[in-house]
Amino acid sequence: MTSNITLLASMLAEHEQEDWTEALASVLASPTVVEIGGYPRSDRVSFILGRARMRKENSERLRLRTFGLDCLIAALGALPPDASLENYAVKNDEYTGSCFVFDGRLVGCEFVARGLAQTTPFHG
Repeated sequence: MTSNITLLASMLAEHEQEDWTEALASVLASPTVVEIGGYPRSDRVSFILGRARMRKENSERLRLRTFGLDCLIAALGALPPDASLENYAVKNDEYTGSCFVFDGRLVGCEFVARGLAQTTPFHG
């Protein structure tokens, strides 16, 4: 387990139980969990909130399995739009997504089931 995954797991252990916390604990404890390159990074609340709303809409339209989106949208709506979040992206064999930290505290996550992409051979 990498240090950022360990950090997220310890923050999650301190978080109150919500709809998404058990699913996130399962991803973070997975033997296939890895960090996504280029993270963590800092993003504005307004950017993450807009992206989460778009991801929710697209996921519903495509009928993808997700967790954390509704709670994340609610949590971010209570934060100042220009505040900065730490964005940690991870994936395992089943899900890919991000966890968001504000002021040293895990505020939520957004995860989407993997497997929508299909590889097609090039015929050129």
